[in-house]
Amino acid sequence: MILVLAIVGPLLLFFVELLMPWPHLIEELFKLAGVWLIVDLEKKDRHSHWLTVVLFAALFTLSESMFYLINIFSVGKFSNFSLRLIYTFILHLGTTYLLYFGWKKKPWGLLAFILAVVIHYLYNSWV
Repeated sequence: MILVLAIVGPLLLFFVELLMPWPHLIEELFKLAGVWLIVDLEKKDRHSHWLTVVLFAALFTLSESMFYLINIFSVGKFSNFSLRLIYTFILHLGTTYLLYFGWKKKPWGLLAFILAVVIHYLYNSWV
């Protein structure tokens, strides 16, 4: 279920982002919801799901990148796609892990979320 959300998420968020021009905030809120589900699962079965975090970030990246492929010729060259995919994976893996560890250590959750949003904003400004 969690991994299906990672695949479908960018499609759902695409329409939200048309109405609200803050993709960094919207995507990090979505990933926070995914992290919350992962941490909740860890509490139930009492073992770490670090691989689920990696898969969540990877599937979210791949799904989001499919939207980039749709308009790749208007925003860049196809040759840049693989490099963009790598950078986007690093971004989503880093911010998802930041949210994951922040949520597990409750007092740091809000700070982790704010930092993830800022990192994502800076990445979007750079790319």
